[in-house]
Amino acid sequence: MKSNILCAVVLAAVSLTAACTGKDWAYTPKGEIEKVYYSSEVVDEIYNAETDRWETVNTSSTPKVLTETWNWDDNLLRSIVFNGESNTSGQDRTAYFSYSQKRISLIETEDQRIVFTYSGRNLSKAEMFDKRHDTDRAFLSYYFKYEDKKLSRIEVMSPGATKSQLATPLQQRWMAYMHEAMGVPAMAMDKVCRKAADTKEEIVEIMKLMWSGGNVSSVTIESDYGSQKVDYTYDTKNNPYSHFLYTLGSIYAGEGIEFANQNNITKVVTTYMSDEMEEEAEEQTEVIYHYTYQNDWPVVKQRVQVYGDEQEGSRVTERSFNYYEYDD
Repeated sequence: MKSNILCAVVLAAVSLTAACTGKDWAYTPKGEIEKVYYSSEVVDEIYNAETDRWETVNTSSTPKVLTETWNWDDNLLRSIVFNGESNTSGQDRTAYFSYSQKRISLIETEDQRIVFTYSGRNLSKAEMFDKRHDTDRAFLSYYFKYEDKKLSRIEVMSPGATKSQLATPLQQRWMAYMHEAMGVPAMAMDKVCRKAADTKEEIVEIMKLMWSGGNVSSVTIESDYGSQKVDYTYDTKNNPYSHFLYTLGSIYAGEGIEFANQNNITKVVTTYMSDEMEEEAEEQTEVIYHYTYQNDWPVVKQRVQVYGDEQEGSRVTERSFNYYEYDD
């Protein structure tokens, strides 16, 4: 089973520079995103042995729609508005950013508050609070460790969850929302959340980062439910998300690590190891990215993932597209 603990994250943003080497955590990018659009398509195919060709049996698509509007005050990002027409809620949602010495100190949404603590020049902790439960105890915390001035380890702990909270209808609706909006497996969220609630505080996940130059080459994620290793390859162009962690939780999907990199991810290979059964089971997935650039910045990002068993003669190809507009 693939271990995910996105149960705790709707938005988590933080500023980083110089590939997390600790020089400074201010977020002042040269390429300021102004708007993000999205479209997608899904193609179902079957293999025709007589013609030795793949044949399309069904195609579905979603039209290009505005998903995000980024609002800047000089060179500081102040808010991101998520277009309601592009999500299941049908309502606009906004994330607000506060700063201390150009370092993000607080992210606030309608439902959550994310507080960042710095030790000297390094980020040391990120704490997630659920505003709907009106509690001053974080329900999820990230602790950041460094080696040779680079981010090398992230410990994810659940110090504030309680069984009574997890059992409420509100919590169940929240988990259902996360499942629909973020694509997190509901069973995975439920199991990890309930395990975290069994104790006052415990490490839920440990992430170990390996580097190659200015990019993270691999991340190993360990938990009681198994482990996964994510390997990355990159292009040589400017990464508009460099030094900015937009959704900390998406690192579990293998793609959130783009905050730490100088360049854009072109390939993600994730190997899952589950020890929930008597014998270890291994599963591997691959995601490919293609880009269109303008002045060395991506203006279109295409994400491609193929599902199914080609040996059995069927496959599904999912393509999603992000379109970027930058502030002139």
